[in-house]
Formats: sequence, C-alpha cells, structure tokens
Amino acid sequence: MALVGEHHIDPPPAAQMWEAGTRALHQATAMAGKKGPVGVLTELPHPEQPLDNPESRREYLTRVVTRDAVARLQAATAAKSGDLLWIFVERMTPQGTPMVSARDLKRDESLRANRYVGTGIAVGNDQAIGYPYIAALVGGRGPMEQAGGKQGDRIVRIDDHDAHSMPVTRVVELLGGDEGTTVTVELRTPSDNASRKAVVTRGRIRLPSVAGIEESGPNSADHRVKADPRIRYVRVNQIKGSTAHELQRLERQFRADGGRAVIIDLRGTEDRDLHNAVLVADALMDGGVIGRLRTKERVQEFRADRECLFRGMHLAVLVDQNTTGSGEWIAAALQDNHAALAIGEPTAGNPFVSTFIQVPGEDEFVSMATGLFERPSGQPFQRLPDGAANAMGGIVPDRIVKSIEPEPAIAGVIQLVQQFVRKRPKPRAIVNDPVEAAVRELASRLDSTTEGPKP
Repeated sequence: MALVGEHHIDPPPAAQMWEAGTRALHQATAMAGKKGPVGVLTELPHPEQPLDNPESRREYLTRVVTRDAVARLQAATAAKSGDLLWIFVERMTPQGTPMVSARDLKRDESLRANRYVGTGIAVGNDQAIGYPYIAALVGGRGPMEQAGGKQGDRIVRIDDHDAHSMPVTRVVELLGGDEGTTVTVELRTPSDNASRKAVVTRGRIRLPSVAGIEESGPNSADHRVKADPRIRYVRVNQIKGSTAHELQRLERQFRADGGRAVIIDLRGTEDRDLHNAVLVADALMDGGVIGRLRTKERVQEFRADRECLFRGMHLAVLVDQNTTGSGEWIAAALQDNHAALAIGEPTAGNPFVSTFIQVPGEDEFVSMATGLFERPSGQPFQRLPDGAANAMGGIVPDRIVKSIEPEPAIAGVIQLVQQFVRKRPKPRAIVNDPVEAAVRELASRLDSTTEGPKP
C-alpha cells in the first residue's frame, strides 16, 4: 500500500485499498470448491470503524475472511499464504496491481521483446489424463520438436520429477532455463502408451507477433484479401519489440506483389508496453505527435520521424471494445494524425501506463499505473461509467461496425496454458464484419484514386 501511494499516478486512499483487497479475498473464498455458477455472493459488510490503522484493518479482514473460509480455499486450490497475498494486492486499485516474481518478470520481459528461451511448446493439462501434455509445438521447428516431441505427447517425467498431477506452472518452471542447457523429458505417446526419453536443449524461441488471413505454416501466412487483390490484411496478435520489424518485412513483400492498401487488425490487443507501442506508431506515421506520457514528475512527448512504412498505401486499423493499452494508443495516434482510418467498435478507454516496482527486501514486483498516456488530439482516453456525463471514451472509430458477443464457452473444454504468448480471443460471430467494411472503404478510396477527379 505504501508503494502504491508513492508511485501510482492516482493512488486510492489506504482505507479504500484495504477494503478492495478484502473484497477480493472474500470473493475468492466464497467461490472456493464450488462448481458452475456461484450465484449471488454474500454482501461485503461495511467496516464498523475507519480503516485508518493496522488494528482496525486486521479486525475487518478477519471478520470478513474467516480462517475456515481460507482453509476451504487452500483445500480447493492448493493456495499458499503467498497466493492469498497476491489475490489481495492485485485488486487493491481499480486498474489492478498484480504481483509477479523476479523470475516471472524476466520471462515476461523476454516475451515482450520476443527473445524467449525455452523448449518451444505450449503445455496443456487435463485431469482425466492425469499428466500434462504437449498442447502445441510453437515457434517453428523448436527444441522439443527437434528432440522428437510431438503434439499430444504426455509429459511423464521432467529430469528427476514425476509429472503426474503436476500443476502446469510447475511444468513450465522445470522446462524453463538458460539457453544451451538441457532438460530430459520422458514422453508417452497417447495412442499406445509407449514411453521414450527426449533430451531437449533449450533455445531461443521467436514467435511472430503478426499473422495473415490464413496461415499455412509457422513461418508463412497468406495476407491477400480474396475480395480485392489490391488489399492486404495483417492481424496483430501481440505488440512486441519485434512487431515494427515484422511489419517492415511485410511492407517489402506487399510492394513486391502489388499490394496498394493494408488493413491492420488491432482487435483484442491488450498489451500495455508503451515503448513497443511508440515503436509501432512511429513506423506507421510520416511525422507528427504520437502522444504524451504524463507522470507525477513530468510530461514526455513522443514524436514520429519521417521514415514511414506503407507510404503511399491506404491504411485502415480495426479496433473493438477489447482493444486496450498499446493497441489503443497506436490506433489513436494513427487516427489523430490522419494516417489511417479506424473501423470497428469504440475501444476500452484505458490511458494507464504501468511500471513494475520492486517490493523492498523481496524478490517480487508490483505492477501499477504510474502514468497516463494522452492522445495527440488531447481527447480523453478515460471511459467513464455508463450514464455519466461524456461517458464515451477511448477511440470512436471513423466507421462504427459492431459485432455480437462471443458465444459461451462449451463446458469442459480443456484450458491451455499459454507458455509463450497470450492468445487473442477466438473470432466472434460477426453481424457486420469489420474486415469486409474495411475492404469496401479501402476499395472505394483506391478506385477514387485510380479514376481521378470527375469532370
């Protein structure tokens, strides 16, 4: 709480933080061990006295979250005391203040920079199987595939550790390590239960942060829009340090094969790395202000240079209500500088830029909102509650094309733990397809450019 008060751009009062953290634990214990819909949670009682000192806070917490409730949570989830602290801390502020270990932070930074070292798999877990398994081979022909691992293989043992009923987080931890080191994995083929050992040399895994309409392999994708051979489509899965370079390679390809307009799909992008966002916006803009970062100490302005990808091509960016953070900031910079047409739904409206702050004396960090990103036009990013004055926030597209909500997930579907990248949600059932709307708009502009002015 002291760290939040010192570093957060808009820290809540200490009493409010304590009540919010207590509410998070209260909800976690209420849901422990229950299957299906939880129903209405017990209303959180109000503090009987101001939460302005350690004694009143402790009394309130122990009254709302009893020892029996904590025991049920630990029995149902194998949560430890540290896990309870993480639940409490993450919900202390409206923007969230998740805690991460130094190891996980290092891994996250390598992912965002696209310099991850590992075995090249995504790990799945299914209680019916009893063992974790290789849910996917990722990053091209990676270390596990080179060692003979196949998608679907059960992971029976990792070095000297029996993997039966092993949590996925522990599997990922044991498989991780420094580049060039080895890990011995015993694998079992699901069809005949035959076991074999694979000695895997950990290596650098590079995953593309962009994709096309159809992907024919890990290193190839089709970006051509079938409805119009002049238009190319790029889907941004995650905004990484390599994204601008990947777009640069695509630009050469598009120019070589006659592309004249590009759709950049930012729907569902939720990264909050300002540095990577500025790199991508700079690459797509022919000069101009990208935005401003406002912190407690200063206001920093970011400007684009005159080197510009896709110069002379018409650009459209697709956004939706799940476009937040980096994707939202990029789209705002392009829209405000008239560098691209924004199509889709109004975005999330999230101006908060986060920083990892180390907990003194601990090997842990807290991510908190330490700054506000301001769009070039000065329009607000913040989305206010429904019904409030000027409730609209985020980016209002130049062409609004709404989609319906995703269908409910099928109960019992295996949840895959994403070892390398945070997958975007599956495409939603579309009423009005934003891609089709973008194609129509770009085609119209291309036709107008080709025909020239009417007499």
